[in-house]
Amino acid sequence: MEWDLSDLYASPEDPGLEEDLDRALALAAGLSPEDLLDPGRAEGLFRGYEEALERAYKPLNYASLYFATRTQDPGAKALLDRVRNRFTEVKNRLVPLEVALRKLPEEAFLRLLAHPGLADLRHFLRKQRAYAPHTLSEREEELLNLKALVGRSAWSQFYTEYTGRFRFQVGGKELTEMEVRALR
Repeated sequence: MEWDLSDLYASPEDPGLEEDLDRALALAAGLSPEDLLDPGRAEGLFRGYEEALERAYKPLNYASLYFATRTQDPGAKALLDRVRNRFTEVKNRLVPLEVALRKLPEEAFLRLLAHPGLADLRHFLRKQRAYAPHTLSEREEELLNLKALVGRSAWSQFYTEYTGRFRFQVGGKELTEMEVRALR
């Protein structure tokens, strides 16, 4: 079983993949938490934040799906590892903004909520604010992102690789777990 991922990238070597990661990193690095204090500037700040995440998630989704159908391919694993590392770089560049938003003084936060240009982001803003009591320092949040590379996502990847070796006899054919699940 193989997905058509051409809507994302033509191949793992598609230069657009690295370009999106580079652009995401540049966007994330250019965002200033101080812009949260001015709702007009915050509007552009959140558009940049959104674009950085979109550009970072696209390669991650591609690499994850590509790997899911090639769990025994070292090239697919290397792609996923490389993209996960780059994705974590982007996420860590966004940490100062996320921490600042969550710890923003109430008066400044209410100005963001009241700004008409941020109306479509009110739900997001409130959700971010709800994390305030659970938000650590910037450095600790960055360490949690790095830990995820060798924690939960690494365990999930190991499980996928391990079960990707399983083969099942169905109707005289040898099928992978994914192919068996697709029979439902």
